[in-house]
Amino acid sequence: MAKLVHFQPRVPEEEIFLPGSKSESNRLLVLRALSAYENSIDGLSTARDSRVLASLLDTVVQPARETIELDCLDGGAPLRFMMAVCSLLPGSYLLKGSARLMQRPQEDLINSLRSAGAQIKSLGENGNGPWEIQGGRINTPDWEVSTEISSQYASALLLIAPFFGREVSIKLKGRGVSMPYLKMTLHSLTCFGVSYCQHGDRIIIQAGTKPPKKVTVEADWSSAAFFYAAASLLDLETLVFPGLALPSIQGDSFLETLFRYEGLESEYRDGGIRLRKIPVSWQKNPLSLNLAKYPDLAPALVVYYLMKGREVDFYGLESLSGKESVRDEVLGEMVQACGAYWEKGEGVWKLRGKISKQPSCLKTHYDHRMVMAFSLLAIHFGTIELEEILSVEKSFPGYWDEIENLGITSRD
Repeated sequence: MAKLVHFQPRVPEEEIFLPGSKSESNRLLVLRALSAYENSIDGLSTARDSRVLASLLDTVVQPARETIELDCLDGGAPLRFMMAVCSLLPGSYLLKGSARLMQRPQEDLINSLRSAGAQIKSLGENGNGPWEIQGGRINTPDWEVSTEISSQYASALLLIAPFFGREVSIKLKGRGVSMPYLKMTLHSLTCFGVSYCQHGDRIIIQAGTKPPKKVTVEADWSSAAFFYAAASLLDLETLVFPGLALPSIQGDSFLETLFRYEGLESEYRDGGIRLRKIPVSWQKNPLSLNLAKYPDLAPALVVYYLMKGREVDFYGLESLSGKESVRDEVLGEMVQACGAYWEKGEGVWKLRGKISKQPSCLKTHYDHRMVMAFSLLAIHFGTIELEEILSVEKSFPGYWDEIENLGITSRD
């Protein structure tokens, strides 16, 4: 369903309330369930992905005689983490989800689990889902996993390793993508008292946990990207993000460095980030930007630089094809609909030209980050038509309330 999104200039209130980090929350939810942690986790994400994962985990930790059907909806992390959890725990499970999720790449994780003894059967075409899993069959402590496509495969194995019953060795294979997320997983293990050591491409995980008395989730840097972009485009003097941390365990805190060159300084104080305008110090054209470690920032940054009229050579976007949509192609459709150019070369995506026409209804392919990124175009056009604007529920249920503070609204 399509909806008009409008922009009306206004003087915003300073505070923007971001959700808790979805990525950190999902890791802590798995550890909480498997360790039977009874204390609350402060600041947990309200994202649909996290709510779904929490519900699925509550289901599988209760013994059942019959096959348990687990619907991951459109959640990539819930599916991958549950695939590992179900392989660890005794029982019979059926993992399913949306049509797009069943087509997203899972082969490397499945191969890793199978090589460790897991019994996973594909019920779809070409190895796709749904998947039947006979749990409790992992029989070796020597695991290996490819990180070429997604770091979530390695994170899934790391999260179940402390509960295998003995020391586990995990070998990481290939050129790693989104590796800050792997560091986040290791940090989460440390929060739950898990001991590990890393030797090159091998991580040794000790059995057992020592759950903490208190855990607090940081506010989400990935969600902050849309507000950093809007603040720069609107030339705002200041914004405040309670709960956003620096230094941060989230790789997407790279925003702080990037936008300092765009004229926004991030100061951490009083438990949050205060943005303030400073002189712009970076006008290189074309700009070369490698997002291999920060692929979730790509939608916001492509729209931002398009609206700034900047030429950018983007690198490290290979993993975008396996997201909720084929993101590099969807971004290209949007750029071209606005009259600019998006050219994919060998390992590089080139943004050229400036906005020269008003697009008709933009397809978001039910992708939450596409919706949030494309909504920024209302600042330029005044009104923009977007499909499936409620897709933001996946990661940021309160997005439309918070972005309305900056003048962007989906209200009629």
